Amino acid sequence: LLDSEDIEPFLIVTGYSLPNMGSGLPLSVTATLDVKPDAFVVSSLAGKALEENVAGSLTLGREAQRRLTGDLSVKTLDAAWLAELVSGPMRDANGALSAQAIPAPAFIADLKLSAAALWLGYAAPIEDFAGQFRYGPGTVALEDGTGQFAGGAASGALSLTAGDGQAFLRGSFKVKGADVGKLSWRTGDDKPMLSGNADVTMAIESSGASMLQIASQLSGSGSIKMGALQLNGFNGGAL
Repeated sequence: LLDSEDIEPFLIVTGYSLPNMGSGLPLSVTATLDVKPDAFVVSSLAGKALEENVAGSLTLGREAQRRLTGDLSVKTLDAAWLAELVSGPMRDANGALSAQAIPAPAFIADLKLSAAALWLGYAAPIEDFAGQFRYGPGTVALEDGTGQFAGGAASGALSLTAGDGQAFLRGSFKVKGADVGKLSWRTGDDKPMLSGNADVTMAIESSGASMLQIASQLSGSGSIKMGALQLNGFNGGAL
């Protein structure tokens, strides 16, 4: 059993840095630890970190690169938090996108990652997410991702890489059979203005020396294929 109101001091002393350091990291987990000559093996991990349920099995290599592998399951996951592993804080003290330079990574990881809800900054999350999480020198990525979005089958990948003072954001996203009503604006009586099903394909990319530059130079392309579309609350007499 490992139970700590704030494990941040230990992480700092051992050379690890995670997003939002300084705000506290409560941790309460149980696990079996096997210390081997080449690795620390954590099995049957279960408990809470940052008040979120976590479970899985992890192996941390004892080599200089400190490679983390295994599988990890969480209740909710924020893609912005993962991006901060490479970018550093996304926002400054005033809440604006940060102009801080991209820092260097502290360790490398290659994990099978699952989450009941993956948040990408949109109003609705990707539910039942599963994919591969990779983190290393100058890169953080979610690859081979699958899940459910707005009632449809979702798949895609997202990566942020950094080098020579520049960072590059790339992403692809597909949804088949999305419920348009779950994404639509609502009428005054809380009914969706649009209803129907759609297949969505989208790709994004950007680059910059900070999150502010990356956000300002974001570009992409996409397509939406829809079957029968119903428009609710439309007053044809107004024409």
